[in-house]
Amino acid sequence: MLEVAGLGELEERAYRLLVRAGEADAPSLAEELGLTAEAADAALTGMRSAGLVREVTPGRFAPVAPDVALGPRLVRRQETIDWARQAVEQLAEEYRASARRRTPTAWSRCCRAGRRCASRSGTSRTAPRRRSSTSAGPGTW
Repeated sequence: MLEVAGLGELEERAYRLLVRAGEADAPSLAEELGLTAEAADAALTGMRSAGLVREVTPGRFAPVAPDVALGPRLVRRQETIDWARQAVEQLAEEYRASARRRTPTAWSRCCRAGRRCASRSGTSRTAPRRRSSTSAGPGTW
Protein backbone atom coordinates (compact mmCIF):
# COMPACT_ATOMS: atom_id res chain seq x y z
CA MET A 1 0.00 0.00 0.00
CA LEU A 2 2.84 2.42 0.75
CA GLU A 3 4.75 1.71 -2.44
CA VAL A 4 3.30 5.01 -3.66
CA ALA A 5 5.44 6.65 -0.97
CA GLY A 6 8.48 4.70 -2.16
CA LEU A 7 8.43 1.83 0.33
CA GLY A 8 8.95 -1.74 -0.78
CA GLU A 9 6.95 -4.56 0.76
CA LEU A 10 9.66 -5.48 3.27
CA GLU A 11 10.25 -1.87 4.30
CA GLU A 12 6.53 -1.34 4.77
CA ARG A 13 6.18 -4.44 6.93
CA ALA A 14 9.20 -3.43 9.03
CA TYR A 15 8.04 0.17 9.36
CA ARG A 16 4.54 -0.92 10.41
CA LEU A 17 6.04 -3.24 13.01
CA LEU A 18 8.21 -0.43 14.37
CA VAL A 19 5.20 1.91 14.51
CA ARG A 20 3.31 -0.69 16.58
CA ALA A 21 6.27 -1.68 18.77
CA GLY A 22 7.77 1.76 19.26
CA GLU A 23 11.32 0.52 18.74
CA ALA A 24 13.21 -2.66 17.91
CA ASP A 25 16.59 -4.05 17.00
CA ALA A 26 17.50 -6.09 13.92
CA PRO A 27 17.26 -9.54 15.62
CA SER A 28 13.78 -8.89 17.06
CA LEU A 29 12.64 -7.39 13.73
CA ALA A 30 13.96 -10.47 11.92
CA GLU A 31 12.15 -12.80 14.31
CA GLU A 32 8.82 -10.95 14.07
CA LEU A 33 8.92 -10.69 10.27
CA GLY A 34 10.44 -14.11 9.59
CA LEU A 35 13.59 -12.69 8.04
CA THR A 36 17.25 -13.40 8.29
CA ALA A 37 19.22 -11.07 10.54
CA GLU A 38 21.02 -9.75 7.46
CA ALA A 39 17.74 -8.93 5.68
CA ALA A 40 16.39 -7.16 8.76
CA ASP A 41 19.63 -5.21 9.16
CA ALA A 42 19.54 -4.21 5.47
CA ALA A 43 15.90 -3.08 5.82
CA LEU A 44 16.74 -0.96 8.87
CA THR A 45 19.78 0.55 7.14
CA GLY A 46 17.67 1.40 4.09
CA MET A 47 14.89 2.89 6.18
CA ARG A 48 17.39 4.90 8.20
CA SER A 49 18.97 6.38 5.08
CA ALA A 50 15.46 7.13 3.73
CA GLY A 51 14.55 8.99 6.94
CA LEU A 52 11.91 6.50 8.06
CA VAL A 53 13.64 5.37 11.26
CA ARG A 54 16.20 6.75 13.66
CA GLU A 55 18.68 4.95 15.85
CA VAL A 56 17.71 5.62 19.47
CA THR A 57 20.54 3.60 21.03
CA PRO A 58 23.24 1.61 19.27
CA GLY A 59 21.43 -1.11 17.32
CA ARG A 60 17.88 -0.07 18.35
CA PHE A 61 15.63 1.81 15.98
CA ALA A 62 12.43 3.79 16.36
CA PRO A 63 10.14 4.97 13.59
CA VAL A 64 10.02 8.59 12.55
CA ALA A 65 6.44 9.87 12.72
CA PRO A 66 4.60 8.77 9.53
CA ASP A 67 3.47 12.28 8.61
CA VAL A 68 7.06 13.51 8.91
CA ALA A 69 8.65 10.51 7.20
CA LEU A 70 6.09 9.88 4.48
CA GLY A 71 4.22 13.18 4.09
CA PRO A 72 6.88 14.95 1.99
CA ARG A 73 7.24 11.87 -0.22
CA LEU A 74 3.51 11.84 -0.89
CA VAL A 75 3.50 15.57 -1.62
CA ARG A 76 6.29 15.07 -4.18
CA ARG A 77 4.39 12.18 -5.76
CA GLN A 78 1.22 14.26 -5.88
CA GLU A 79 3.12 17.11 -7.54
CA THR A 80 4.49 14.67 -10.10
CA ILE A 81 0.99 13.35 -10.76
CA ASP A 82 -0.34 16.90 -11.09
CA TRP A 83 2.38 17.78 -13.61
CA ALA A 84 1.63 14.61 -15.56
CA ARG A 85 -2.10 15.40 -15.49
CA GLN A 86 -1.40 18.89 -16.85
CA ALA A 87 0.76 17.39 -19.60
CA VAL A 88 -2.04 14.98 -20.52
CA GLU A 89 -4.57 17.83 -20.62
CA GLN A 90 -2.24 19.85 -22.86
CA LEU A 91 -1.73 16.87 -25.17
CA ALA A 92 -5.48 16.25 -25.28
CA GLU A 93 -6.08 19.87 -26.30
CA GLU A 94 -3.39 19.63 -28.98
CA TYR A 95 -5.01 16.41 -30.18
CA ARG A 96 -8.45 18.03 -30.39
CA ALA A 97 -7.06 21.05 -32.23
CA SER A 98 -5.23 18.81 -34.65
CA ALA A 99 -8.34 16.70 -35.19
CA ARG A 100 -10.36 19.83 -35.97
CA ARG A 101 -7.80 20.82 -38.61
CA ARG A 102 -7.84 17.34 -40.13
CA THR A 103 -11.64 16.95 -40.20
CA PRO A 104 -13.21 18.57 -43.26
CA THR A 105 -16.13 20.87 -42.64
CA ALA A 106 -19.63 19.86 -43.63
CA TRP A 107 -19.59 22.44 -46.45
CA SER A 108 -16.39 21.12 -47.96
CA ARG A 109 -17.66 17.52 -47.78
CA CYS A 110 -20.94 18.22 -49.56
CA CYS A 111 -19.38 20.57 -52.11
CA ARG A 112 -16.78 18.00 -53.05
CA ALA A 113 -19.64 15.63 -53.67
CA GLY A 114 -21.26 18.19 -56.02
CA ARG A 115 -24.33 18.71 -53.86
CA ARG A 116 -26.08 21.90 -52.93
CA CYS A 117 -25.41 22.95 -49.34
CA ALA A 118 -25.67 25.98 -47.09
CA SER A 119 -22.49 27.90 -46.44
CA ARG A 120 -21.62 29.35 -43.08
CA SER A 121 -23.09 32.70 -44.14
CA GLY A 122 -26.46 31.08 -44.73
CA THR A 123 -26.51 31.23 -48.54
CA SER A 124 -26.64 28.14 -50.67
CA ARG A 125 -23.78 27.14 -52.91
CA THR A 126 -23.29 24.50 -55.46
CA ALA A 127 -19.89 23.07 -55.95
CA PRO A 128 -18.42 23.66 -59.39
CA ARG A 129 -18.44 20.57 -61.52
CA ARG A 130 -15.16 19.09 -62.36
CA ARG A 131 -14.04 19.13 -65.90
CA SER A 132 -14.45 15.78 -67.49
CA SER A 133 -11.60 14.33 -69.50
CA THR A 134 -14.16 13.42 -72.13
CA SER A 135 -15.64 16.94 -72.42
CA ALA A 136 -16.44 18.43 -75.81
CA GLY A 137 -13.74 21.02 -75.86
CA PRO A 138 -11.76 23.68 -74.03
CA GLY A 139 -13.65 25.76 -71.52
CA THR A 140 -16.59 23.39 -71.12
CA TRP A 141 -17.49 21.85 -67.89
